[in-house]
Amino acid sequence: MTTSENILFEQNCVLKFFAVIFGTFVSLCVQKFILLFIFGITVLYFVVYPRLYLLWLKTLLFLIPFFVSILLLGIFFKTSFPSQLFLLVRISFVIFLSVYLAHTGSLDGILTQLSRYKKNKTVFAILHFIVSTFIFIPLILKEISYVSENPKNIFGIIVNSFNSTFEKIKEVETIAYDKIMLSSEKKDFWIFPNLYLMLLIVFYNFSICL
Repeated sequence: MTTSENILFEQNCVLKFFAVIFGTFVSLCVQKFILLFIFGITVLYFVVYPRLYLLWLKTLLFLIPFFVSILLLGIFFKTSFPSQLFLLVRISFVIFLSVYLAHTGSLDGILTQLSRYKKNKTVFAILHFIVSTFIFIPLILKEISYVSENPKNIFGIIVNSFNSTFEKIKEVETIAYDKIMLSSEKKDFWIFPNLYLMLLIVFYNFSICL
């Protein structure tokens, strides 16, 4: 099965965005062992596209300095190791969902599926926030990669990266506005891929009740 034929790529981008936000919220609310259960089922759910696991692992490797800094802070504040470990599990889960959204979703997909509502001020504001975020995150990652070439402590890298990126906010807002205004409506809605996505949302909803 090619990438374009995989059901994850045919899912509605707006519904996919909601599923990721909802899954993130659930992961922050449930107890530790329920989180492990949710994590396991979610990993099995994405077996239809195994390449996602590799992308997730690459992202985790990239963030190793961040995880190490969390552990060091935990030691400094005398946080128990199990608590630190489950914090890393929660973060890893959110990263997994984020990789799924970033790789199988698209900014253009969200825009085309909400294009008909862009004249509504509230919808436009939401779209502007989403589009700006999609543009802003790669800029931050690029700055982190650039700044980290000159070895400094992890906090210095993050602070310098954010400072450099925030200088481009006006440019990001202008690009986001243009993308929204130039988007056109798309009417395709694939039933099976979106039913498959609904299974994940229903599962997360069920997990809250456990």
